[in-house]
Amino acid sequence: ATKDVNEGLVGANLIPEETADNVDEVKKAIIQNVKWQMSFDRKIRALKSFQGYIWKSGFNSGELETEVYDDAVEAMNKWKDLGIKMFIYSSGSVSAQKLLFGHSDKGDLLNYFSGYFDTTIGSKLEKDSYLNIAKHIGVEPKDILFLSDNVKEISAAKNAGFQTAIVERPNNAPLSDDDRKDNIVLTNFLQIFSHHSYIEPLAKVLCDCDTTRKPSRSENEHVYGRVFDPKKTHSNQKLHLKQCDRLYAYCSDTLLEPPPPALLHLLTGSDINTSNVLY
Repeated sequence: ATKDVNEGLVGANLIPEETADNVDEVKKAIIQNVKWQMSFDRKIRALKSFQGYIWKSGFNSGELETEVYDDAVEAMNKWKDLGIKMFIYSSGSVSAQKLLFGHSDKGDLLNYFSGYFDTTIGSKLEKDSYLNIAKHIGVEPKDILFLSDNVKEISAAKNAGFQTAIVERPNNAPLSDDDRKDNIVLTNFLQIFSHHSYIEPLAKVLCDCDTTRKPSRSENEHVYGRVFDPKKTHSNQKLHLKQCDRLYAYCSDTLLEPPPPALLHLLTGSDINTSNVLY
């Protein structure tokens, strides 16, 4: 607090040394300082640790409950069924992340995630942080889709070679025209399944066959990025059809298939509504 005041940060306040006579004054100063830091979502470990402590008390008592967007849970169910791994990378501590997703209005969601990362692996604004995450989970950066509502984080992930998309939610910081031009912008997670950028790699894996999925399809019809000839057959046709069915369960002729084999999922308000939760 003293450093913030000395640097002239607007709104910063001093916290006096505690004595036997000024306990209430110190408490008020601490509360004022914490509220000030939260007002611009300051990304410092001390604040996040303190918030985690408050959250733990609130969640365990039932006073707090994380509100999760319906489309987020629906998309997570689809990714889980497809075997796509999901991870959290947040400025909040790993313990705080687990509190949030373990006490949601959709129930305990922790079983959806394969891992959690916080700023101990690096700043969310630095390229190396994303490279460290890719190395940690054993996936090439190009095979990871990173979702965020923060343009600077998206830029850092792009520089690391990640696939990226901005998730625009109500009350998020407005995007500029250049932001929209330079990035894929989604308003909900389900739109990921209809974006052309994600069709070809997975389509080739799941439907690399020479037979049509449905006998009714016209000859040489394009199905999910490949040309299929219904006159050709395969000795392992049943396996191919099963793979195509698996893909088709989440796609139509206008909804293409989901992202690559690993998903890095970000908690910054892009996937949950934090209006009733300290963050």
